Amino acid sequence: MGPALADPYWHRRIHLATTAEGEAWTEAMAQAIREASPALRAEVASAALAHWRERVLAHAETEEAAWAQSPAWAGFPHAALSAQHRAIAEGVDRLADSLENADWEAVLALLQDLDALFRRHADDEEAALWAWPHARHPRPAPASECPEPDAGSGVAGLGLSARPPIRLLEDRP
Repeated sequence: MGPALADPYWHRRIHLATTAEGEAWTEAMAQAIREASPALRAEVASAALAHWRERVLAHAETEEAAWAQSPAWAGFPHAALSAQHRAIAEGVDRLADSLENADWEAVLALLQDLDALFRRHADDEEAALWAWPHARHPRPAPASECPEPDAGSGVAGLGLSARPPIRLLEDRP
């Protein structure tokens, strides 16, 4: 487990980037449904699924492992956060099923639901981290503004006008 879990500032940066990237894939899926071929819809949905599996669920698995295995996190109140992780994983499984069935409207609805669930989860988790006495608090919580988008993102490469994902981290003051 890297230091970002114990540092609410860095953890927030990860959440902001993950949220922006997820929302960009959701926007791209909406546009693909309106304007693109079934093949491009499948490509966008596959990339969105990869985001949820490789970024969000991997992040959640790392957190769960730290909470379960590290003595530093003994007593951390993570039951509700773990339940949210399970709900996200279930949504990702349903997303994969909808993609397999080429049910693009269901894919879009699930992406929208996952975006909302992750935003709520990030807020809850960040609040728990700021309240946790063993977390490192380098400075007050940053404003909820996202960094500027990175023009070299995967969404932009598809030729869709969706906002691309942001850089993972900006320079820390």
